[in-house]
Amino acid sequence: MMEGFFSNQGNLALLLTGLIGVVFTIYGTALFLKAEASLDWPTTRGEVMVSELDVDNDRDGVTFRAEICYRYVLPSGEYVSNRVFFGHQISTSSSVAAAKVKNRYRVGQSVAVHYDPANESESVLEPGVNGLVKVVLIIGTALMVI
Repeated sequence: MMEGFFSNQGNLALLLTGLIGVVFTIYGTALFLKAEASLDWPTTRGEVMVSELDVDNDRDGVTFRAEICYRYVLPSGEYVSNRVFFGHQISTSSSVAAAKVKNRYRVGQSVAVHYDPANESESVLEPGVNGLVKVVLIIGTALMVI
């Protein structure tokens, strides 16, 4: 019975789409929960060490991402991170959107760093849930419904 199901390429495509949807939804939910929790994290001062616009040009086209790196010091040690907001590591086809993020952070700039008290090496400059986290959840849910 299962052999007949998997021999139909349409059914296999639906199954794979659903599985991809599950992965997106799990990732998006974890991102959402962490982003929500970050609103209550303590803050410390940090300093921007890198502020660049990364451009990736491959056969699929050109994508952009702001590369922001900052350091902060706590009694437990010195830490370096590159998370601006949750979902920040995702590249975009919009150079304008990536440049806006880059332009908010200049090298040498003092910044408020929100850090996870349970894992002080995990931090973010812009806490909370943003549109990108919501998009990941919407895509995941849509793929599961298909």
